[in-house]
Amino acid sequence: MTFFQSSNAAYNVVSYGARPDGQTDSTQAFQKAWTATCSSRLPATFYVPAGRFLIRSVVFGGPCMNRIVVQIDGTLVAPSNYWNLGNSGFWILFIQSITFVASDNILISGLTSINSQTMHVALNGCNNVKIRNMKIIASGQSPNTDGIHLQSSTGVTITNCIIKTGDDCISIGPGNKNLWIERIACGPGHGISIGSLGNSLIEAGVNNVTVRNSIFTGTQNGVRIKTWGRPSNGFATNIAFRNIIMRQVGNPIVIDQKYCPYNQCPTQSSGVKISQVRYKNIKGTSATPVAMTFNCSPSNPCTGIRLQDIRLTYMNSPATSFCSNAHGSNSGLIVSRVVSLLFIALFHSTNAAYNVISYGAKPDGKTDSTQSFLKAWALACSSVKPATINVPQGRFLIKPVVFRGPCKNSITLQLQGTIVAPSDYRALGNSGYWILFISVDRVSVYGGTLDAKAADFWACRTAGKNCPVGARVCYT
Repeated sequence: MTFFQSSNAAYNVVSYGARPDGQTDSTQAFQKAWTATCSSRLPATFYVPAGRFLIRSVVFGGPCMNRIVVQIDGTLVAPSNYWNLGNSGFWILFIQSITFVASDNILISGLTSINSQTMHVALNGCNNVKIRNMKIIASGQSPNTDGIHLQSSTGVTITNCIIKTGDDCISIGPGNKNLWIERIACGPGHGISIGSLGNSLIEAGVNNVTVRNSIFTGTQNGVRIKTWGRPSNGFATNIAFRNIIMRQVGNPIVIDQKYCPYNQCPTQSSGVKISQVRYKNIKGTSATPVAMTFNCSPSNPCTGIRLQDIRLTYMNSPATSFCSNAHGSNSGLIVSRVVSLLFIALFHSTNAAYNVISYGAKPDGKTDSTQSFLKAWALACSSVKPATINVPQGRFLIKPVVFRGPCKNSITLQLQGTIVAPSDYRALGNSGYWILFISVDRVSVYGGTLDAKAADFWACRTAGKNCPVGARVCYT
């Protein structure tokens, strides 16, 4: 089947009673024209001329006698009352011969889809599909309006498309393989996502996906792989993202294996195996400080992650990254020196070298853990190998503290919990700092939370009282 805009017609919907006024229900006329087209023994054209044609939920059934071209010069419009479509699950559905189910050899070209209630284009169980020169538009605030959704399909090529939605520009579900996505302008929306995967215990994987030569503008995410945080035999492998520009993207590069809405899997980890994922020549700006997040499964760590020539900045400075349970390599320029060292250290060892708990820190938010942090720092700083200081979940109270260098190798301070300041702001107020790094090199700090408890200090300043100068987290 082919979708494109042309001018020759074999079966014109107007000849079967369709009205191009955008108000008359033309559903039956379209079905009559489809029946005639589908029963043709010769290659046939289903033609929609210029005008606006109102159609309700409709199923165009197959199999058909020969090849069909769906040629649209006009516009198909849904009923104004969303209840007319809301519970059907589809608007335009093609079976075995916009949702395509169990269909092969499909071409969609030059089509525009505007303001779909949910997904604009969906493919399920299809083979040899080409989508090109599409324009997909919905409000950036519209929920679940994925541009193109793929499920259990093989040999899909998507090129030269403009996609502006309230959800994923392109979403890739389980069971897809051999996908080629190129020259996509994505934004607004949630980016291009593989997943969510691993929703079921027994699930087909995703294999051989390439996304290249594309631009993301103002999207929530850039290129993302997302899996449920619970057992599954699913996988994602042989994935390539290259030659991509990010323009103020919230999370440009993401692997998230802890997706668990509504707290359905709080004590589980993802069984989906992610491997052989390559990122090359990705540049631009991040809308958040952390441009790359690799939050992989502790029971099934990501393997074969390869980074080459990643240049992402945040507010005109090099962006940072977060990495957990990921193994791989990097080459070329990787965001900044700190991030490059972060990957070298974490890809060779994902376990914490020095856990502050081991040196007496208490995660109760009340016990002074300052000396415990200093002990862990002293050991990490003296290590001849790259070292990690792990601050696990919990709330750790520390007073003004100085972490001094130089150190013998790189240090990663990996925060999973929260570091809290004393409740009395005067304990910090006149020191001028709370957490101070002096003469350090190759230090990465990521994850977690710093809670300086400044509300009372702000109130003091606002009231014009005699207040301390104020403390800050600084790093020299």
